[in-house]
Order: sequence, then C-alpha cells, then structure tokens
Amino acid sequence: MRARSLKWIFLSSLLIFLHSGCQTLRPQKVFVHRSLKLGTVEKIAVFPFSAAPGIPSSELQVACGTMDNLLRSELDGRMDYEFIPATTVVPALEAAGLQTRAEQWIENWANHQEIDGELFDELSRILRADAVLVGMVDRWEKMEVQEETTPATIVGASIAIIEMDNGITLYDASDEDYLEGERARKIRFTTFSSNGIPEEHIRTRGGEAPPDQIVVAETVVKALVAGIPVRKKDER
Repeated sequence: MRARSLKWIFLSSLLIFLHSGCQTLRPQKVFVHRSLKLGTVEKIAVFPFSAAPGIPSSELQVACGTMDNLLRSELDGRMDYEFIPATTVVPALEAAGLQTRAEQWIENWANHQEIDGELFDELSRILRADAVLVGMVDRWEKMEVQEETTPATIVGASIAIIEMDNGITLYDASDEDYLEGERARKIRFTTFSSNGIPEEHIRTRGGEAPPDQIVVAETVVKALVAGIPVRKKDER
C-alpha cells in the first residue's frame, strides 16, 4: 500500500512539473478585440518603440533600440501574420513626409488614445497594411548595489495593434518583469592596537549587480508577442 502511495505521489508531482514547464508566457494585462480572431487582419506595420516620460533621456535610445530589436526578432517567429518591420516603415514615412505627423500621433495615442483618420488613410495606401503596431517602454531601470535594499533590474512595456480602417484597438497588452542581484552586507570586526586597545571596524562586503536590462526585456517582449492570438485563415 505504501509503495502504491509513493508511486502516486511521484506521478502527480511529475505531471505538475510537466504542466508548469509547458506553460507559455502571457502578458500581465491583455485586451483582445473579437475582430482580431476573425482572421481579416493580416498585414501589420510595426512602428518603433517610444518611451514613457519617466524614462531618463540618457536611456531613451538604448531602451527603445533594444526593444525594437527584440520585438522584430520575436515577430519574425510568427508565421500567421505579415509584420512590416520598423526598418521598412520609417523610411516609407520619411519618403512620404509623414514621419513628424506619425510621431505626433503616437504621442497623442499614448496620452489620449486619439486616432488620426487621415494619417491612417495615407499609411494604408503607402504601406498596404491592415493595422499598425505601436509600442511603449514604460520602465527601464537598473539599481546599483546597496546595503539597505536588494538591487534589481526592472523592465516594463506595452504594445497595441490598431486597425486602420476604423481605428479600433484590436490588441492592447502590457507586461513588467524584474531580476534581482545581491545586496551588500556590513561586516563588523574588531582589531587590537599595539597597546592592546580594541578598535571596532565596519566594512562593506559582497553584493552582486542585477543583470542588464536586455535580459529582462527579452522576457517582457516574449510575453507581449505571445499574447497576440493565432490568426485564423480569412474565410471571406
């Protein structure tokens, strides 16, 4: 009886382990419009990431550039949609004289979810896309090793897919993740002078910096892309 019980416990634990290991990443917050599941949206133009006001100006280029590269790599693995990369979208906007207007729209969208219908008409004509994907870096932090707190690297981001025909938000997701380092420790010790007088000392030892932001950003981007529903074949 005991042998059977142990065997059952082992099998149950194995199933739980396998189940947890097969779980895919998903964004912490996600909204999916029902029309995205119909398969009518196929071509999606990807805009470069922009950054939230809280991101230091010294980190803007690195943060957005890193997220752009990670997103492109992750989207390349999706065969159900045709993603037009930002490296193609930006030159097309510049050639059409729409780059400044597009940047202004992205800012308005981030703050008020406003739609520029005329811009969308032009984008649809130039890029021949059904929707646009915009991304925002919300957090890009790496704490230094300290004595009082555990240092951590924190990255947060969001992406949205907006249909150009009607301005409907088809997909809106945000995710945030972090990895910790090791905080420094105060070591107290006593030494004695030549006269035998004790002297108390405090020295800081240990401490390990957290990983760079790109390590955490990769997990965030994977989660954001994983939340995009698999496209069904358009039956129109």
